[in-house]
Amino acid sequence: MNAPIHDPAPRGEAAQPSAAQPGAAQLNAQLKPLIGDLTEHRALVYWGDLLASMALFWGAFALSLAGAAGQGLRAAAFAVAVLALYRAATFMHELAHLPQSRLPGFRWAWNLLCGIPILLPSFLYYSHLNHHATKLYATVDDPEYLAFGPHPLKSWWTLLAGTVLSPLLLALRFAVLAPLAWFVPPLRRWLDVHFSAVAIHPHFQDRTPQRARRQKEQRIAEPLTALYLWLAVGACLAGLLPLQVVAAFVACALCVLLINAVRTRYAHRYAYDGESVSHSAQIEDSTTLDYGGWFALLAPVGLRFHALHHLFPHLPYHALATAHRRIVLSALPAAETYRRTCRNHSKPSVLVLSDER
Repeated sequence: MNAPIHDPAPRGEAAQPSAAQPGAAQLNAQLKPLIGDLTEHRALVYWGDLLASMALFWGAFALSLAGAAGQGLRAAAFAVAVLALYRAATFMHELAHLPQSRLPGFRWAWNLLCGIPILLPSFLYYSHLNHHATKLYATVDDPEYLAFGPHPLKSWWTLLAGTVLSPLLLALRFAVLAPLAWFVPPLRRWLDVHFSAVAIHPHFQDRTPQRARRQKEQRIAEPLTALYLWLAVGACLAGLLPLQVVAAFVACALCVLLINAVRTRYAHRYAYDGESVSHSAQIEDSTTLDYGGWFALLAPVGLRFHALHHLFPHLPYHALATAHRRIVLSALPAAETYRRTCRNHSKPSVLVLSDER
């Protein structure tokens, strides 16, 4: 990921809400009429996108292992497989916001096709809702926030370490700790609080209300993930699953985690250090990576519109590009506040817009 990313305001200023700017309630009130017709979750888009991404992944992954293909073709196929799997994996973010009544069957289809195979079933991401809670954002109860802004080098080491260790920790969690926790209640309680959330904050503990919602899903997804791991181990030991295939799949998953770590580093300005901030400050601390439609390869499923997502988290991903265009082209005062979140090769007001599907 080599695209240079520049703050549209001097360091330290962009994340600070200006007294002259409207607050979050005013932002919402002014901008909501622009996006009121974009709230429908379109089933054909979700299902088509997920199934196409996974089909492309498996096709490209198979080609990357084909001995008859040339080395260049195999390398290109591996890159395509990584990007396709990354796109499919990022639907986990959509699932955290998706009402249970919407898109029947989609959550479990994603878990079976993508989440469980990469050891990230969707119940691990319910804690993401803390990241949007005004009182929790940027505090120790926000699993996805650390004060990276003043410490850029430390932030890269933290994210790189998390990328490398995550597959090992997830395998340990599901293959060993989860089966033990079914019979050892104290371990069950510890696992639920300390080891059942996707988090970059080392002191995060999951004690929030959505745990009850998460545990309903966890009772099914956790045993399935453990079974998947043990079957994979058994197939390797029996010679039914070549280690070369396993190594290539793990390498692909590691590349996905690495790309996501880079994307995470630029999702916010990370200017705060443990203090609770206002919703308007949360929005201005978030970013829109406005580098054009091609950037969806590196921040797919709407993630390049992260500031917009923090402003309207209920919007489906396929509506974000349209909502973004409407807002930045609007003359409303609130639109200027939103434009301040945009990162671009040039000034924030110079737009490179493209629909994302």
